[in-house]
Amino acid sequence: MASSAKTAQTPRGETATSVVVRFAGDSGDGMQLTGGQFTLSTALCSRPISTISSKAGW
Repeated sequence: MASSAKTAQTPRGETATSVVVRFAGDSGDGMQLTGGQFTLSTALCSRPISTISSKAGW
């Protein structure tokens, strides 16, 4: 990761350069809407986002 990467403070005041957020569900319970809103919010904050398929073994 580049040294110019932005960092975020956690509620306890710790600094994190990256985090993993895992959502579980299917289209019947709003996961597509949740994922879309999360992606939009992340993009509006100029943060990079990556997705990993559920078939990736996670």
